[in-house]
Amino acid sequence: MKKFIGVILCCLLIMTAYGKSDESKSSSENSEINVSSEATTSTTVEKLTTESTSLSELTSIDRSDIFGLNWNDSIDLVKDRMNSYINTFEESNVGDVEGATVKTGLGYIDVDFLGEVCDVTFRFNDYKLHDMSFSYIWGENKTMSPEEWTEIISEKFGEYSLLEGSDHAYIWKGVYNGTTDITLSWWDYGIVFDFVDVSEPLAEGSGNIISDDDSENMIKMYSDIATVKQQMLSYELISEEETVDTSNNPQTLLTYEYILQNGSECELRFCFQSVGLIGVNFLFPETMYEGVTLFDNIYDNLSKQYGEATEFDEFSGGYRYANWTNSPYGEGSSLYLARFEDLKVQFSYWADENSNENQDKISSVDISTLPITDYSFFTDDPNLISVKEYSDIDVDSIPKSDLDTINSLINTMRVNEAYSSSFGQVILKMCLDFDITYQRSNIDDSIYLVKYSGRYLPNPDAPEIIEKGSVTLKVDVESNTCKLHKGGEMYQSMNTYAVLY
Repeated sequence: MKKFIGVILCCLLIMTAYGKSDESKSSSENSEINVSSEATTSTTVEKLTTESTSLSELTSIDRSDIFGLNWNDSIDLVKDRMNSYINTFEESNVGDVEGATVKTGLGYIDVDFLGEVCDVTFRFNDYKLHDMSFSYIWGENKTMSPEEWTEIISEKFGEYSLLEGSDHAYIWKGVYNGTTDITLSWWDYGIVFDFVDVSEPLAEGSGNIISDDDSENMIKMYSDIATVKQQMLSYELISEEETVDTSNNPQTLLTYEYILQNGSECELRFCFQSVGLIGVNFLFPETMYEGVTLFDNIYDNLSKQYGEATEFDEFSGGYRYANWTNSPYGEGSSLYLARFEDLKVQFSYWADENSNENQDKISSVDISTLPITDYSFFTDDPNLISVKEYSDIDVDSIPKSDLDTINSLINTMRVNEAYSSSFGQVILKMCLDFDITYQRSNIDDSIYLVKYSGRYLPNPDAPEIIEKGSVTLKVDVESNTCKLHKGGEMYQSMNTYAVLY
């Protein structure tokens, strides 16, 4: 999964960029990371002279670690420079206010950064490059510690200092001839490196793309209701209600209308408890293929960034859920993804509801960026929405090779891993008669549902008791797997037979 990381959520961790002092501001209109001699201030020249650095060296600084890019480069130039990498997202947030800064994020995966494979997000103000962030997600093959990264960056950029107000971030100020600040920060899941343009002051009210915690798109966990309402003024408030959670704790829910990238609507719901905001929930409408493709797309993108879910389960009736409880975006945080029995999908950011003491160790939630890389399954066409995950198929229409594999798997896959009896063996033992029907996936034609229905003996020791029921098996002929899809009471009886036979 990590091979195709959806870097959208790594933007949540990027630190707010720091402005540069007046004495190091560039006078060049088109500032570059390798500032020319005309854009070098007297302070910088004095420092560089002390270090015996020639002007020819200034114009030939190695920028290979950032693809040779300059600040204020266009989106098209960056795309051209990155055309050999996999693009994971592109999002632009155009404000309603005339003349407001257009903020754009552009992400790629599996790029080389100082000899290691990382992911990168570029951010633009009015389509001009303003800052970039590399993320290094710890895993089996990614084990470099913050200390090791600090040493590597220091070898290239010199001394660093502890970032003010943080005990897990370092900053290298004024690199690339005073045009750039680099911040290294680390969390439970990995490390983030920020390159921020500090060669000129930020325009009033603009801030950094995506990562500005004070912008309307960056929602900070444990905020109070009034603060979030103020940030959400440009959104339509659908409802505000007082309710309780499953543990009977009082909570307030604010639900807003939210417009997705393709123009479809969903609901954005904020959950507040005594400690403040603890949940940011996206509630998606019905989509094609009964929400399966949407769930899978979000799951794949999250697992590429944070690894497989720490909890995953699937139940009969279509409900399934996944939890990332390993502090994915800061201490005490978690992610939640569910497909409900009504086939709708929810994606949520959660924070510890018992205490807000970690609020400074948890990243803000960027509501403008979702871990969705394919919006094609969102549609207002009821005919498309009604497209089912599975369609009935006659046994004669199943390719012989597929049918042979189906029969082989059903007769070899165990009902219960602790016992040797297979699904096929148990069905023959317990069923007095049965019908077999087949369905094929409309998403992946290698997946079939095989349903056995009829009369069966629920208790092998009581043959006078006869029940009617069904059990459905999910068979993937490509991956050679067979597992329960729907079972109920009949499947419970199958387990009893598996133990006895």
